[in-house]
Amino acid sequence: MARRAQPGKVEEQVALFSAGMLVGTDAQLAMFDRIDVREDLRSITVPTLVISPLADLITTPFHSREIADGIPHAELVTLDCGHAIAAERPEAWADAMTKFLTTLPHAVEPASTGRNPHRCPGAARPRAPVT
Repeated sequence: MARRAQPGKVEEQVALFSAGMLVGTDAQLAMFDRIDVREDLRSITVPTLVISPLADLITTPFHSREIADGIPHAELVTLDCGHAIAAERPEAWADAMTKFLTTLPHAVEPASTGRNPHRCPGAARPRAPVT
């Protein structure tokens, strides 16, 4: 079970947001009141991991739970951090991602597939070098 957010973390994020909001951040935050994708979540049919930061003021744990509940068979992981998950808790983020990705049914060693695991199936194939 995840630890509770540390005292002062929320206040720290509030200070960061109010002191140095990038141009356009206010419009982006206001957009949250106009866009509702909850009905679309159930159409996601691929394995999905939702990582919920406990001290996030933008996508709160409540919202992360709502997202995970809306996606069939989604997995929810909570981490004690703010919105910048990978920057604040890089090892915990990498552990959660690795654990999730290695449980996927098609997660195999690259050598056994003969394919490049880093190329998207629909991506254009690289051109042969001109000689």
